[in-house]
Amino acid sequence: MTFEIVYTDRARCHLQEAVDWIAERSPQAAKNWIAQLTEAVDSLRQNPERFGFAPENATHQIEIHQMHFGKRRGQYRILFTIDHQRVAILDVRHSMRTWLEPGELDE
Repeated sequence: MTFEIVYTDRARCHLQEAVDWIAERSPQAAKNWIAQLTEAVDSLRQNPERFGFAPENATHQIEIHQMHFGKRRGQYRILFTIDHQRVAILDVRHSMRTWLEPGELDE
């Protein structure tokens, strides 16, 4: 089964912020980073259940999975839900940021 990938506005906004931050330091690194992240997210089209639940899952009413992307200080968490044949990317957060608080996705 192939899943459709959709991004929330929140995820798009945070993703763009990350790309802009990287591009300020190195435009080529930003191009490489977004290409690699897009490839990683596209891998969710096949078997997204292979990724476990995010720590936030315990405090939200929806099931939130996470995929780690990057290394060390540059690691991001891609938070997503699975609904039938659709994967919704909820947020792209640097791993050093705090976890999603209850109600934060409603903003």
